[in-house]
Amino acid sequence: MKMHRLKDGCFSASYNDDIYASVTLYFHNRCAKAHKLRIRPLSNAADTKTVTISGHAKGSTRYWNWASGFDIDDMGRA
Repeated sequence: MKMHRLKDGCFSASYNDDIYASVTLYFHNRCAKAHKLRIRPLSNAADTKTVTISGHAKGSTRYWNWASGFDIDDMGRA
């Protein structure tokens, strides 16, 4: 079991790889303005999501049949 931490621009994110069937990615917008966050699972690019996160907001998203890591990108202001 390992905790993974990611950072890009205004965003920080983390996930735990101890469950093979699903994984929840937690994210936090550390900036005051809303930004777009792109979440890309390394095992399946078709599951890429882009979400708009308000300033200083936190959230999460769950992925099923997870088999690899994630990459996150701050896509700029919303």
